[in-house]
Amino acid sequence: MSYPMPHPKKTRRVLLLVGSVAALSAYVSSLLFLTLGSSNIEASLQGGWLLILASVFAAVINSVWVWWKLIIKPLHVTIGRGIGAGVLSSIIAHPLMWVFLFLFSYSFTGGYLLFGNNGSSLGQVQNLLQVIGGVLICSALSLLFVGWLTALVGGAGGAMLILMQRKWFPLEGDVKGESVMEEPADEI
Repeated sequence: MSYPMPHPKKTRRVLLLVGSVAALSAYVSSLLFLTLGSSNIEASLQGGWLLILASVFAAVINSVWVWWKLIIKPLHVTIGRGIGAGVLSSIIAHPLMWVFLFLFSYSFTGGYLLFGNNGSSLGQVQNLLQVIGGVLICSALSLLFVGWLTALVGGAGGAMLILMQRKWFPLEGDVKGESVMEEPADEI
């Protein structure tokens, strides 16, 4: 079942909700990634602030764009599409996060990629080819090791966002999540 998106003002609120949920989940998962298995949590967080910043940026931009393309623009607010949008968004977020991490590292640290449990550097970025190779390798590794988990969380988050959207931003006349686009049948 699907139904059209509400008024543009409600659409902006939905996108704000999507971005907020994405930012919170990216922040929490980055913190968990940096602190799990670390003997020195303070040093881990100190060296990983760029990773946190990059993951939040990637999650917000990506999630809002995917939600717009898969849910709002086609006028379908269904649980299946919400799950699909969440999974797709979480998969796209990995390479986007690494792009942002390399860009932020170059901007804030003079080209050194800060990462690791003690804020150590993985080396200095010398040229664009290194950045592209680094993004591809790091994206593949992060998708391999934690991509399945982020896809699971993204799917659950997408379903939750659909339910929240239906509850908090319903269309007038929509009681059970049914389509309100259909014309009533003429009675004979």
